[in-house]
Amino acid sequence: MVKSEKSVSSDEKGSPLLYILKGTSIAYAITLLVFIVYSILLTYTDMTEENLSTVIMITVVISVLVSGFDTAKGVKSRGLIWGLIAGFIYSAIMIIVGFCIVPDYELSTTSLINLILGLAGGGFGGIIGINFKK
Repeated sequence: MVKSEKSVSSDEKGSPLLYILKGTSIAYAITLLVFIVYSILLTYTDMTEENLSTVIMITVVISVLVSGFDTAKGVKSRGLIWGLIAGFIYSAIMIIVGFCIVPDYELSTTSLINLILGLAGGGFGGIIGINFKK
């Protein structure tokens, strides 16, 4: 029995929401891994917390870059838009969790910078992902 073209390429018609969820999940897995490793290094070595904001920013950029890349690669069109959406969702979740966990959390310039980094990294990842050929 020969499979038809439609059944072979059914994966290409996945929901963009599903691709955003997958990309954001991968981004948060990367973030979690980096933060766990960094906290272990802070605990068991002589490292100080002076580089914490740099580590957070680099982690955000790399994570949303991967999220935008993965989302756009799955959606296969409008990479910049889907990457921006993935970066925004990542950053928005981070801000919402901050409000829920930290009692005196407030929006600051750092929050705005993280949102901008999320949008920029996600958009750039989306551009790369849409042009990625297997």
